[in-house]
Amino acid sequence: MIIPPLATHKISAYGFCCESHDMSPTPGLKFKIGYMAPPDWQKLAEVIDKNNFPASAVQSAVWVLSNGHALSSVYDNDMASIHLLRKTLADIKGEEVPWYSIIYKTDTATLFSNVPEKVIGEIDYYLRNNAVITINVRNKNGVVMATPVRNMPANPGQNSYNLDLNVTGWKRGDYEIYIYTDLSTVHSKRAFKLP
Repeated sequence: MIIPPLATHKISAYGFCCESHDMSPTPGLKFKIGYMAPPDWQKLAEVIDKNNFPASAVQSAVWVLSNGHALSSVYDNDMASIHLLRKTLADIKGEEVPWYSIIYKTDTATLFSNVPEKVIGEIDYYLRNNAVITINVRNKNGVVMATPVRNMPANPGQNSYNLDLNVTGWKRGDYEIYIYTDLSTVHSKRAFKLP
């Protein structure tokens, strides 16, 4: 929007906080004339403007650029509805779209707690034959942190598992999810990071 000198114009605007460590602006706060946002911000703003993404996902997306939050923090119950938002951020940051999302603890004293609570996502795997599946999660030292699936029968073909992993109290760092077949053979693995 361009406003000529000495002119007035009223608009309704919807804004998002770009300081996740702080509190939101107070009602009625006057905003100062600033500067043109960097091209990455403009690209994100254009995608947000042209789509009807959930507000909570948009807020998380803004924090990915403004505060360096992990791309995995952009989440919605309907992940398909925010795929373009996550893809745009991945392109801007030069990263791959993560296969998982991190849910953070809610804290009424601050906008963003920065305390990971859950890791969720869909893990796809293919089996040639019937097998018994065990899935466990290990830290970078190989210590088993959780075993969400133990001795589950699985059919041949394409399979998937919906991970909903409680990570409350886990240390920040890299983790790997191992899918074992028939109790001993590592069939596949997936990595995730708690930032």
